[in-house]
Amino acid sequence: MTAYQPIAKTADLPEGKGKVVKVGRRQILLMNIDGRFYALDRFCAHRAAPLVQGEVIDGQLLCPWHGNTFDVATGRCLANPEEEVRTYPVEVRGEEIWVEMEHEP
Repeated sequence: MTAYQPIAKTADLPEGKGKVVKVGRRQILLMNIDGRFYALDRFCAHRAAPLVQGEVIDGQLLCPWHGNTFDVATGRCLANPEEEVRTYPVEVRGEEIWVEMEHEP
C-alpha cells in the first residue's frame, strides 16, 4: 500500500540543489530543478554511486562515477535504457513537499 507523506519544506531545498532525505528506512534523493521537485533513489543502479554528488545538466542527472545521465522525472538512463533508478511521485502542498512511498511495517 502506498501513501503520500511530507518529507521536507520547499524552503529547505533551493533551486538547483538536491539532498538526501530519510523516509522510514529508505533514503531518497530529493531535487529542485527549475522550481520543480523530483524524488529518486539516492544511489546509481550501476555501481551504487551517490547521485547527490552528480551534476544536473538540462534536467538530466549525471552519475559522478561513470558519467551516465538519468532523466530525473523517469529515472531512465539515456545511454543504457536497461539501467534506471527508481523515481517517486512528488506533490507540493503549500510549503511542504510530499512523496508517495510504500508503507513500511
